[in-house]
Amino acid sequence: MKVQMEYKYILGMKKTISILCLAVLIAGLSGSCTKINGRIDDLEKRVSGIESEQIASVKTQLQAINLSISDLGTIRKNVQDLMKYAPTKEVMEELRKADATLGLRIDELRAYTDDNLRNYATTEWVLATFATLEQHQWTCDTIAGIDARIGKLDTKLASEIAGCISSLKSWVNGRLDEYYTAARIDAKLGAMQSEIDALKDKTGKADIDSLAAELTKVKVAVDTAKANIRREYKAAVKSAIETSEGKLTTALRDSIDKVNVRITALDTRVAALESAVDALTGRVDALEKMIQTVTIIPAYSDGSVKAEGDELELNFIVSPANAVKGLKKENVRILTNEALTKAVSIDTVKTISSFTVDEARGTVEIKADISGNLPADAGNALTVAVNVCNGISDFTTGFVPVYFASDALAKTQDTSSSSSVQNVWP
Repeated sequence: MKVQMEYKYILGMKKTISILCLAVLIAGLSGSCTKINGRIDDLEKRVSGIESEQIASVKTQLQAINLSISDLGTIRKNVQDLMKYAPTKEVMEELRKADATLGLRIDELRAYTDDNLRNYATTEWVLATFATLEQHQWTCDTIAGIDARIGKLDTKLASEIAGCISSLKSWVNGRLDEYYTAARIDAKLGAMQSEIDALKDKTGKADIDSLAAELTKVKVAVDTAKANIRREYKAAVKSAIETSEGKLTTALRDSIDKVNVRITALDTRVAALESAVDALTGRVDALEKMIQTVTIIPAYSDGSVKAEGDELELNFIVSPANAVKGLKKENVRILTNEALTKAVSIDTVKTISSFTVDEARGTVEIKADISGNLPADAGNALTVAVNVCNGISDFTTGFVPVYFASDALAKTQDTSSSSSVQNVWP
């Protein structure tokens, strides 16, 4: 078997690339020789692994896998850097899982290239390529899973993942790349299954059962398609190497294209299912953020709140607690009524100097400048209410009296028992 024939096209391209490189240098374009050589290597990889119909030789497979190992190492380094700034425990856990998974896959690939692939002789080209396809599939599963869980955390990470996906295509042949699509679909289905499980106790049984049934159908279709891919890819590799010196014939290309099309078609079903899950999740989120009650937490046992100087200290609790998620000071208005005994207009206090949300407790702490809303008549009492509008619901509390620091102190001094004035903020 004349394995050397597979390099003819590459050698021709090398000459062309060398001429192009010389032309670039003569033209005086910027860029070091190192960078130019890197671009040449990348182009050679694309020519030999993606655009060619040639099944990669064992040597080329070894080089391509080593390139992907480098890509995986770059991704892992970025994941480890992101762990230093993880915003939540959940994100940190996902990053730790990704780090461990990448480390394991890198070690397995190194063992494969060092202990297995190097030992294959030219006469074992078919067996070597079958083994490489298996490693390719496992690596696709790894990258697809990581992309689905943390790919959107960082633009640099997303770019590195995309680069690794691209390098995977050069392992055997660019036409044999739809396994990644299947792996990506599988990862999406896994994420959707988690979402559906989380929705089970929050929405109607009929909605969940319908989504779960469709997800199961798609999962079965994907498993079948993945099995077809493995069978068709191996058949194409075996036939190309044994009958056409490693080149994919028209018939083999057509066979591969058919199974690839079936995989791609599953994307449409998955997208529709994804939209349905997102819509249901959106409805549940809206229900959870629908405000049922807003209660001002008094500073004193008589129900009053505290002001010191021109600054009002106001705390309130929202039910359900989920309704405070994403709440900003723009969603809250403090309303004032200058007298309890006469009808006057309600004004909005515009200056909120401090706004703190505790999502776990469903509480909000506010400090606001009320200098423009102090009663003109010293005999009148200042009262306040809170209006909360989160875009889903709108709720306004009743009015409560405000005691200024000097009044509160006098009130305390006039009281025989300290228990009559107490801070009830939890």
